[in-house]
Amino acid sequence: FAYEDKFLQSAPTLWTILPTGNIGGTRKLIPEKKTALVAYGYPQSLMPHVVDNAENALKTDWKPFCWKRDDDTWCVVQTWECDYNDSWKQSFQPQNTNPDPEKFMQQAFDEFSQAMRN
Repeated sequence: FAYEDKFLQSAPTLWTILPTGNIGGTRKLIPEKKTALVAYGYPQSLMPHVVDNAENALKTDWKPFCWKRDDDTWCVVQTWECDYNDSWKQSFQPQNTNPDPEKFMQQAFDEFSQAMRN
């Protein structure tokens, strides 16, 4: 997701949440050119022992990256920043649609897209 300088009015906190419920890091997202957010190409879920505390966590800043799915499992979109420069674009060829559902599972693509809208 090309975050870049599209959100000049805000600097939300990026939470990198692991399936274990551990926090991989937090950081203010500063809107600036050549910044993007990426995630794994497969869906991830919070581990069952984390779910007991997930509802409390969702009252804080986890909500953009974790939510309860329709099947009662808990989604976690582990997200981090990357440089969105010409070298990255050439290597990864970013697209607005899922370029390869075999490599990038559709569920992961949809959940990452939802996290970016949250």
